[in-house]
Amino acid sequence: MLGLKVSKKYFEGNMIQSIELKDSQRIMRFVLSSDIVSEVSYKRLRALCKCSQCEALRRVGSAPEIAPNLQIIETMTLGDHGLNIRFSDGHDRGIYPFVYLEDIALGNIT
Repeated sequence: MLGLKVSKKYFEGNMIQSIELKDSQRIMRFVLSSDIVSEVSYKRLRALCKCSQCEALRRVGSAPEIAPNLQIIETMTLGDHGLNIRFSDGHDRGIYPFVYLEDIALGNIT
């Protein structure tokens, strides 16, 4: 498990308190400021990538191909804005703003 704490500057006005990777279950666990705990599968995170390549696929009615055993290889914080996630399928172009991750964790993104 890799624990990732979000900077205090980000906390102001936002809900994410911590993010944890649970590789054995292939989930990202979010703890939100309202004592809500949410778990999102790596597959779902990959499917919701908003990079230009994934968005272009969606515009033509397609979707990114997602391996059944997908893992997160690395995460990198991008200041107070979000995460870059590198997946085991080689995809590493997606930037997940913390506000977007918060919406995913709360089930606001379909």
